[in-house]
Amino acid sequence: MADEQFKVSWVDGHREPTVEPNPEFPNGIDLMAGDETKPRCRVELSYPAERCGYWKVECRICGQRVMVTTAGRPDDPRSATFNCHVPPPKPEPKKPKKKPKGPLNG
Repeated sequence: MADEQFKVSWVDGHREPTVEPNPEFPNGIDLMAGDETKPRCRVELSYPAERCGYWKVECRICGQRVMVTTAGRPDDPRSATFNCHVPPPKPEPKKPKKKPKGPLNG
């Protein structure tokens, strides 16, 4: 996790999984959250996690924070994508229109 954009830490839940993994995801999942039409942040996670717990992820650019749960199984998340909270750039202010010079405008 050498990505400088994200601060990532795993919090150990100190317990082993009690449910079998979902066989549809033998190589983990790519977690997608939020509105796909808006800017997104994406972070790779260390996969699989040691056991039950969660990832704390913070984007150092937009400040968005998410928590991603783990179970220490093959169906654990291997990445997380979530909406970016960087505000869009403000539009340039409109320049005032110049009044045409003429006999009535001086």
